[in-house]
Amino acid sequence: LYAAEYARQTEHAANPADFDLEYLLIEPGVAFAGWTARAGLERLEGNGAVALQTPLATLHAFNGWADKFLVTPPDGLRDLYGEIGYKFSAGALKGLTLRAIVHDFGATRTDAAYGQELNLLAVYPIRHNLVLLGKFAHYEADSFATDTTKGWLSLQFSF
Repeated sequence: LYAAEYARQTEHAANPADFDLEYLLIEPGVAFAGWTARAGLERLEGNGAVALQTPLATLHAFNGWADKFLVTPPDGLRDLYGEIGYKFSAGALKGLTLRAIVHDFGATRTDAAYGQELNLLAVYPIRHNLVLLGKFAHYEADSFATDTTKGWLSLQFSF
């Protein structure tokens, strides 16, 4: 498993702001016998006044489920993370997927430590068109935002 991404964002036309910001993602991983493990580094650069923004994206899926980084802080965002998961392939738990992700957030422009977050996920297919999902997020703030704990429990029905 692997992913590598790079992008650059600059001002456009008569925009009075002057910036040239970079995005970088490096994510190696392995999968074996139902297990997956990944490590990653994601950087959304900031210059202290503005930061790389992705207004059409859902950062909930990438930068922690506590939603502290839906807008990139002016000093940027560095997300160093690790993930482990397992999908059961037999028995009563067949199809159950478990994931745990740990994030360490910081600034890209300074040495500021923003905080750490733990994300947990359990997905169980009750039937081919009915899925039970449990999701948990706990963010511990160092120098950005506030401590936050969230949880979700949902049923998904597909036609």
